[in-house]
Amino acid sequence: TAIMKVIYDVLKKHGVATDIVQLLPPDRQATESLLKANGKVDIIIPRGSQQLIDFVRKNATVPVIETGAGIVHVY
Repeated sequence: TAIMKVIYDVLKKHGVATDIVQLLPPDRQATESLLKANGKVDIIIPRGSQQLIDFVRKNATVPVIETGAGIVHVY
């Protein structure tokens, strides 16, 4: 949440709409909605546990770049 505040502040400072960046709730249902956001999401790069990467690969209908397991984030 603190990182998102910094990002929002910088976007506002430069006149960029803050709704271009979203912090998802930490649940698979929100992630699954993102994975199927065709026409709204250009690409997803999952970073996290192997389970997260497998979930993204199985459920995504938008393009995905798989980079391997690591810190638990989805970009």
